[in-house]
Amino acid sequence: MQPHDTSAIIPTHAHWDHLSDIDDLRGVPVMVTVAGKRWIDSKASGTEVINSFGSLNYQNYEFDGGPCLGFPRSDDVWGDGAVVIVPAPGHTPDSVVVFVSLPSGARYALLGDLICN
Repeated sequence: MQPHDTSAIIPTHAHWDHLSDIDDLRGVPVMVTVAGKRWIDSKASGTEVINSFGSLNYQNYEFDGGPCLGFPRSDDVWGDGAVVIVPAPGHTPDSVVVFVSLPSGARYALLGDLICN
């Protein structure tokens, strides 16, 4: 895959083990919430790698959509239900679950290090 084949990167959270290859896709937008970007900018423990890449092409999104699959808020990336992001804070302030729905009807949940209380 080449960077020009990728529309955006949606990190499940900003810890190093989920972003260590992000530098290979330099220039591709990295989608984060304002709160997530604030957490990255705070240089909190675990964000050392993403901060080491210098200037990335951050693209902010908000959870301005309604409930989705039991989550109270969501962001429908394309507006068609194909890629929907929901907040799942706990492990980190920026933790999310990304639901991907395929034309076949199959649905996948992309998780980071999800911790349930």
